[in-house]
Amino acid sequence: MRIKTIFFFFFCGLFLIACNSIFVIADYNTRIDFHQYKTYAFYKSGIDKVEISELDKQRILESIDHYLQTKDFTKSQTPDLLINIATEDNQDIHVSGNASWYWSPWFWGSPHPYGFYSTVSSRLYIDLIDAETGRLVWQGYGEGRIHHLRGEKKENRINEYVEKILSNFPPNWFYHE
Repeated sequence: MRIKTIFFFFFCGLFLIACNSIFVIADYNTRIDFHQYKTYAFYKSGIDKVEISELDKQRILESIDHYLQTKDFTKSQTPDLLINIATEDNQDIHVSGNASWYWSPWFWGSPHPYGFYSTVSSRLYIDLIDAETGRLVWQGYGEGRIHHLRGEKKENRINEYVEKILSNFPPNWFYHE
């Protein structure tokens, strides 16, 4: 009995961790020497097109700003890199069979053989563009659930997104002088 209880709580914890995780992917131009980049600025005309609340935009930009400064990058009016963001929401609809079985003296079975529920996952893209050439040199994105959060919890989640995405930048950071 005790082992069953341990397994139950273990799998419940694993399920909760999986639901709150952020999936991250980053890609970059392998022919670029990232040591040349020391300064950055935000690509205002691109960021202005992002269709999210101004509060969320501000949270994302502040988080990127903070994280890059911890990596010894400097914000500048004449930057080496331009930073752009984009967002995308995906609504997944889940269908499960035999959703509500029950018994009554007059009926046994399921009046609704299928159950439906949906989840919304949000994707945040961070693009780093060479300011001189205008070419994309690095892109990272993170995907997870954030719509249900508000206030400080949302801010913490955005910080987590940005930190996980930018942890892959620059790709050869361990060679940085």
